[in-house]
Amino acid sequence: MSRKIILIIIIGLLFNMTNISFSIATPANEQMEFKDFINKIEDEVPKKLQEYGIPGAAIAIIHNGEVSWIEGFGVMDKGTNEAVTSKTVFQVASISKTVSAWGIMKLVDEGVINLDDPVEKYLTRWQLPTSEYSEEVTVRSLLSHTGGLSVGGYAGNKELKEILIEDSLHGNLGSRYQVNLLYEPGTKYQYSGGGYSVLQLLIEEVTGESFEEYMEKEVLLPLGMENSSFIWNSRIDNNLTNAYGVLGETLPNYLFVERAAAGLYTTVEDLATFLLASIEPSTQNLLPSNRIALMTEKTVLKNGTNISYGLGYSIGTLSNGVKKLGHDGNNRGWCASILGSPVDGSGIVILTNSYKGNHLINDLIADWEELLTGERPTYHINLVKQRNLIRGISIVFLLILSLYLLKISKQIQDGRRKFVTNSCFNRKRKVLKWLQIGVNTFLLIGVSVGLYAPIVSGGWTAAAFLPLGSGWLVITILLWSLTFTIAGLFPKTQSNHKISL
Repeated sequence: MSRKIILIIIIGLLFNMTNISFSIATPANEQMEFKDFINKIEDEVPKKLQEYGIPGAAIAIIHNGEVSWIEGFGVMDKGTNEAVTSKTVFQVASISKTVSAWGIMKLVDEGVINLDDPVEKYLTRWQLPTSEYSEEVTVRSLLSHTGGLSVGGYAGNKELKEILIEDSLHGNLGSRYQVNLLYEPGTKYQYSGGGYSVLQLLIEEVTGESFEEYMEKEVLLPLGMENSSFIWNSRIDNNLTNAYGVLGETLPNYLFVERAAAGLYTTVEDLATFLLASIEPSTQNLLPSNRIALMTEKTVLKNGTNISYGLGYSIGTLSNGVKKLGHDGNNRGWCASILGSPVDGSGIVILTNSYKGNHLINDLIADWEELLTGERPTYHINLVKQRNLIRGISIVFLLILSLYLLKISKQIQDGRRKFVTNSCFNRKRKVLKWLQIGVNTFLLIGVSVGLYAPIVSGGWTAAAFLPLGSGWLVITILLWSLTFTIAGLFPKTQSNHKISL
């Protein structure tokens, strides 16, 4: 096959992949009806779970101010094939912060604490490092991630013994978890799980109770979240789904002393109840509507800039300008999201038991936004284009690789390539070939370990953060590296080519 023909095929494949990605994400001309939206979920989610390699998911939809639909998909345990249901328990990671914020606001509403007081006013078991800005680290600033504190997130532990939250704050669980003041409070947004760990300590200090006991008695049960807990126990464990890694492996149930930041166990049913309370305050009696309104307003920095975060909630707008609020959560082996629109009385809750759950979450949220606005979100159109372009490029390089392998195979059969130890090669040539083989072997191992070994951010794998379709590209890189290793083991003989591949 001539080079011109190969080039035409490659260009054609790339063009077709671009067109496919565009057509998949093109907005519908007519706004989707609610029943069509539910039918689409029921039809497509099982297929997407298989496509993305996600064992199980639970989804709830709020429509017209009420929880209108809940369903479980896939399995909670790949070994037993036990199905996910509305009662299946998941970790929801950073969504814990949103629920914990309600515990803080209840204390504010009761007059026990003040949002604008320095947080140190309420602490005795741990203090912020001495700084000229310590007095500016307020309860409000910690809720909004503008307090200037360190520690973005937590990895969890396989077991917890007699560990207190101040042990984490002091860095006794690892120096990267020691909470410090990094910048002047109120000057910028910087996501800080450490700030919520300080708030966890505050709750324990002012109530005299453990954080999990206070939250169960004062927040979870009053909201009707009867199958939720900030601590792992036998009641939770009976319905807890397994967590799965990026390669589909079963992961431990990582435990968190930093429960306000990342430790909530809950069900899709309970979390839908919570989201409904967030967008329809009249459905609950825990907090006055003005407190919830305050929590769901954008925070204003000292320079007058608005940030897309309130007091425990991420705040944004739909493509039609309507307000949306919610939070995402990602722990090792778990991905979750809640998103709602107070104006429309609509919301969606998605819980998954996989590292790769965000691929499903992105698709479903785009479907939900299309339901409300009548158009596909631009970010998702671009995301689908990216996914398909990556796959297209991978397919092209795999095609070229196949042709190259056929060429190498034929050259070996014809005797134009011989094993590197053959006497026809001089010592210098052999050394260069073994060096080439070593470099390619190092690349094979380096890519595999770098992407899939749990060495990033306290146990996360780098592959978990790659966009969908990147697996194809990784396989392509590994196969090319393997092919170059084979080419190094069987160099061309000197008589055939001046430069050996």
